[in-house]
Parts: sequence; structure tokens; C-alpha cells
Amino acid sequence: MGRVERTVASRLIIVVSLAASACDAKSGHETIAPSASPVGNASLLMDSVGLIGLEHLFTIGTVDGEAEYAFGRVESVTARDDAGFYVCDGQDTQLRSYDSTGRFVANIGRNGRGPAEYLTCAPVLLSADTVAISDVFTRRVVRFGLDGSRGDTRAVPTGYSVVALRADGAMWVLETRPGRAPDERSWNVMVLFSPAGEPVDSFDVPSGRRPVGFQTLVTATENGTLNPRLEDSLLAIVPSGGVLVATAAEYRIDLRHASFARTLSRDIPALEYSRAERDEWHRILEAFPAQPQLPLPDRKPHIRALRADEVGRAWVQVADTAYRREPAPDPPGAARRPRLSYIEQSVWDLFDLQQGDYIGRLRLPPGHSLKASRGDRIWLVSAGEDGELLLSVYRLRANALP
Repeated sequence: MGRVERTVASRLIIVVSLAASACDAKSGHETIAPSASPVGNASLLMDSVGLIGLEHLFTIGTVDGEAEYAFGRVESVTARDDAGFYVCDGQDTQLRSYDSTGRFVANIGRNGRGPAEYLTCAPVLLSADTVAISDVFTRRVVRFGLDGSRGDTRAVPTGYSVVALRADGAMWVLETRPGRAPDERSWNVMVLFSPAGEPVDSFDVPSGRRPVGFQTLVTATENGTLNPRLEDSLLAIVPSGGVLVATAAEYRIDLRHASFARTLSRDIPALEYSRAERDEWHRILEAFPAQPQLPLPDRKPHIRALRADEVGRAWVQVADTAYRREPAPDPPGAARRPRLSYIEQSVWDLFDLQQGDYIGRLRLPPGHSLKASRGDRIWLVSAGEDGELLLSVYRLRANALP
């Protein structure tokens, strides 16, 4: 398979279902010139458009080609204003830089404990002229120029996770504090540190902690869409300031600690779990007796995840009707593990944060997950025919359909 796949035929607006979008990643064509304006119109899709379409731009990924295009585990994707992007590959602990056409540019830093080195490469933080890695293992932030030059490090207080980097060098960090009583849950505090390292502001945010073992359970099943925990708290940092908070059980998102208050909501009913989904979940729980025995409620969570982007849009992932997909077989000789065969497409509602208006709904291709968004582009990860990871870039399109 070629390093970068591009086909003229793929530049179609895709409206409802894109079941085969990753299949043409093996064609090896490289025929489409890069866009003259890589990120397009930054104000695109700020008005109500109903159903949002997608235009496929390119896909990269290989199972047996050059190492720069082979992904072991995509921990994160971070996009720049020029539509170039960084990929944190967690398998070889390497941050890689790509241009707006998906062509590999350079490795940023390397694995290690020394200067310009890191033991984890996510989360990745971006400001006007700096790309930084919040390395939780070495308790520091490793910073580079956008091209990977001038690496330096900055210590982070123990117990903090850096979540945002401001252009002036200040850092927003997330601290998890233990409960003050034996039966009290932990809670999170956002703390702003000045460029000199002094705390200058803070506020409480909800804790999203799940029961011990739950993440292991959903990882073992290779899919977490049957998460039954309606009490989960959700949190997203807004680049322009403030945080979005919500609970999974209610379609209500509040913007807090910003220059203005905003509540986003939609009056739509929650979906019910099908009998097949419920039966499969119970079979999986029976196979993992040491894990928390979490019963499925009657209805699915309203909200599965939150995001916010640099042009002032809120992204709300909602539950969807499940469809059946035959799980991949276990390797020869491996112990058979129960796996979810009923999965959901990734579906996102978009809102204009400034006005509070609902923009529209975006349905991703089956089997694709959202890793990044910037301007009018999104970055999606999926699996290829041989099990290789594929990274695809699409452009958002307004659609005339209601």
C-alpha cells in the first residue's frame, strides 16, 4: 500500500453512510493536489445546516511499508492552523509531524528521560509557535518549536495533568483531589499556572472517574459503546476559555468559567438498548467475574463525549442505534474472549458556542473514530483490511438536506 492515498473519485460529499471509505486506502493513487487554502473557511458550519456531509481528502497508513506511515497505537492527533498535524504513536512512543497532504515531515523529539525526550507522547498541547507534550511519567512538559526545534522542559507539580498551553506560556492543569471522607468520590480542580510557575487561578470541575476495573473490561471487549454508567461526568476544555461540563444521562451541556455563560441542549429522547445488546453485555460480564457487574439501564446515555474546537464550536457525541458487526477471530492458539458484536457509529452534534445555536449532526463512517478537528477538517482513525491502522482526513460540508 502506498504512503498517501488520494483519488479524485473520493472527493465526493458523503451524506448518510460511508461504509467503505477506508477500503480505497490500498489503491496507492497520489493524484490530488493540496488545497490552496488548507483549512478552508474557519467560519464554515457556524450556521444551522441540518445534516453535515463529509468530503474525503486522503488516507495514510500501511501494514508493511515505511515506518513513518505504520501506526501501532494512535494515542492522539493534534492539528495545526496550516492543516498539518501531529500523531502520537503510543506503541513506539513517538510524536510524528505530517503536512497538510498527509506527507511525513519529521519526528519530534524521541523516547527517553533526557532533554527533548519523553516517556509518553500524549496529550499534545499546541500554541501559536510551540508544540508540547505533557509527559505524565517524568512529571514535566517537553516543549518544541512547531518544526521540532529548540526542545526544552518544564517541571509540573506532582498530581497534576497538563491539559492546555496558552500562547504566553501559562498552563491549565487538571488536579485530581481525593475525597475528604471515606465514601466521598474524588473531584477535579483546574489550576492556571503563570509562565513563572505560580498558581494564579483555579475552579472545581466534575470528576469523570469510573469504577475500578471498568476500563479493563471495555478494553477486553474492544468496544466501549455499551457503557451503562449514566452518572458519568464529562468535561472538555474550550480553547478560547472555559470548560464544557455535562452528565451522560441528560442532554444538557453547560459552559462554565468563560467570559459568558451558555447552556446547550436538545429535546430528544434517549435510545433504548435492544434485547440483543442487553444479552450480549450480560454474557461478557459473566466471562469477567472479577470486573464490576454493571447492569444495563433501560436507555442509553444521552451523551458519550464532549469536545470544543478553536473556531468556537462544541462537539457532542450522542448514542446511536447499534448495528451488528462480526468480531475479528482470535489469533490461533489464543484463549477465546467474548467481544461486542453490536456497535454504534460515531455520531456528533455541533453547536455554535457564541450564539448557543444547534448547527447540525455529523455521522462518521462505520468503524471510524474522531481524533481531531480544526477549521473545516476532521481526522479519523479506522482499521484496514489487514488490521493496520488508517488515519483519514475529511472536510466538513454543509448539506441542503433537512
